[in-house]
Amino acid sequence: MEEKQKPDSHDNLRGKDTPELWSDLPQDLLISIFERLNFANFQRVKAVCSSWHASSRQCVHIPKSQIHWLILFPEDDENNNNYPCTLFNPEERDKRYKTQDLGL
Repeated sequence: MEEKQKPDSHDNLRGKDTPELWSDLPQDLLISIFERLNFANFQRVKAVCSSWHASSRQCVHIPKSQIHWLILFPEDDENNNNYPCTLFNPEERDKRYKTQDLGL
């Protein structure tokens, strides 16, 4: 007795032209999404894959209602761990982003 395969419910919803991979999403859709992200999340999505990074270059990311970040410069000591400054986003009170000294 041959068992029938159940069709995948996602396959039923997916049209013929719908991409199967996140990296294949249309550029106009990605840009629309990117424009709604805050600065930190915009930086994160650029690292997802090369096509998302390329699409991000087409997006002029100007957050509409974002609070300005603060730049915290290190004290003049020997233990600055090669971080020239720390970025602080008031919307993410528990996070700080350290910029790495690239020697430039």
